[in-house]
Amino acid sequence: MKRVIVVILLSAFTLTMSAEGGDWRFQYIFLEALRMMHKNEHVGAFDLLQECERMDSTSAEVKYLLGYYYHELGKDSLAQRYTERAAELSPKNARYREQQATYALKQNNYEKGIAILDQIYNDDHERGDILEAISSIAEHTGNYEKAIEALDKLETLEGKTEQISLKKYHLYMQNQKYEEALHELDALSEKYPNDLDYRVMKGDYFMVQEERQKALGIYNEVLKQEPENLQAQMSMYKYLDNVNDTVQKDTFLVRMLCNSTITGETRLYIARMAVGEYEKMGRDSTYMLSIFRKVLEQPQQDQMMTLFYALYMENINMPTDSVTPVLRQILEKEPENVEVRSHLIENAWNANDYENVVTLSQEARQYNPEDIRFYYFEGLAHAIKKETDKAVDILKRGQTTIKGNANPELASVYYSLLGDCYHEKGLMRQVYEAYDSCLKWNPENVSCLNNYAYFLSLEEKDLEKAEQMSFKTIIAEPSNATFLDTYAWILYQQQNLEGAKKYIDRTLLAIDSTNIDATVYEHAGDIYIMLDHQHSAIEYWTQALNTLKMIEPDRINDEERKATEKRLLRKIKRAGGKIKEDK
Repeated sequence: MKRVIVVILLSAFTLTMSAEGGDWRFQYIFLEALRMMHKNEHVGAFDLLQECERMDSTSAEVKYLLGYYYHELGKDSLAQRYTERAAELSPKNARYREQQATYALKQNNYEKGIAILDQIYNDDHERGDILEAISSIAEHTGNYEKAIEALDKLETLEGKTEQISLKKYHLYMQNQKYEEALHELDALSEKYPNDLDYRVMKGDYFMVQEERQKALGIYNEVLKQEPENLQAQMSMYKYLDNVNDTVQKDTFLVRMLCNSTITGETRLYIARMAVGEYEKMGRDSTYMLSIFRKVLEQPQQDQMMTLFYALYMENINMPTDSVTPVLRQILEKEPENVEVRSHLIENAWNANDYENVVTLSQEARQYNPEDIRFYYFEGLAHAIKKETDKAVDILKRGQTTIKGNANPELASVYYSLLGDCYHEKGLMRQVYEAYDSCLKWNPENVSCLNNYAYFLSLEEKDLEKAEQMSFKTIIAEPSNATFLDTYAWILYQQQNLEGAKKYIDRTLLAIDSTNIDATVYEHAGDIYIMLDHQHSAIEYWTQALNTLKMIEPDRINDEERKATEKRLLRKIKRAGGKIKEDK
């Protein structure tokens, strides 16, 4: 419970009690309850208030405070009942009535809520805030007459203001009382002759009345006086759309987008609006492209419009080599623009242009040296290019950017990649250190868990830890052949041969053309031979040999391929299998 609420309650009730007199024991307990509320001892305060209610069931103050506590306890129906009883016992207390109105409005009983607010205003004609509330609630329920009536009273209380007049204008329009709406607009135009927006609103009024020539006259007059008046430009744009003058409409769209008085955000809003309209009209995207080009021929306050142009080009599937120069153009003006650099890297990545990914990442790091993403992309590109030393070097340098507020997912995959690169170099201590860091950021990183578990199993150490990690991966992805194979192999290393067979069989069922791996078949053969299934073991090892021949050179080097082939042949021969020599 907020202390500020308690303070307000105290100020409301300590004065009341001193004025009422009454039973001193009741007053003592009540004041003690208030004191405990002030000290945030709410359990004790609630108990004392209940005692006060037993002593005097007609105390409005006690009823109200108990209602407050019942509300905090989530017993809203009881809170409402107590609040309404407090208002009945003290009908002139505005605070009780306001809370009563709040409960009514929460239950969508708008009629009752407005009636209570009316009573509060009738007791105190200085309550402009109550009139504003009545007007808003009435408008929300479509009772425009009541909303306008409340604003009329507010106008009498505070005088004619721009805000009230505008509100009344919109209410009159919603209520289709067009003469009254025009009267409000005329009054605003007369009071603020230098504010051309009110004249534009008058033009909009005539458009609603389908008096297009009057509207056009006003728009032209305003634009002659103030050519960059955005509201007038927008209204003229809508007018031209209404009369199907697409040529002039395109011209005004360019004028709006070139308006030097508007913010970049407003310019983007207009551009998005136009794209949506043109798509609904079924117009060819070349129209929009030509408009963007005209806009970009003008001096730009920022590069937001250029970026939107590039993204639009991508959205309509224009070639990457057409989009890239536009993005590069932005970087010439804003070399520190992270979003654009990230986008260029993404495009290069999708095109498998890893050399360009490295170059772009290096450029990005010059301007954003604390952004972990650019170290990650450069390291990953080097790793894919088999430049392991370079990958480790850049990833180690980027570690300093990973701090407590880093993105956990990105930090996790970063350390996972570093661990994988260390493995390529055979540095197993560093591998496990990197994987430990990865799992601190994200304990559920299944790729890291799988690799960590598998490498431990190959070294035949910490097999219990390896099994726990591997089991997490197959719970997360029960059809992942790689994860299933790892778990099967760990069970094999633990001498749990039946369990190993169960999971290697599941692995073989999960294999598809995208993840064929000779290792899986070799593992299957190793497991089956230990179960004395020589024939099946020989078949799996033979399948491993055949698969090995199909694996692309970029996935396995010649030395590793020859060593694996020699190992498989030795296993087949030892099990009594016959080797078919290649001709």
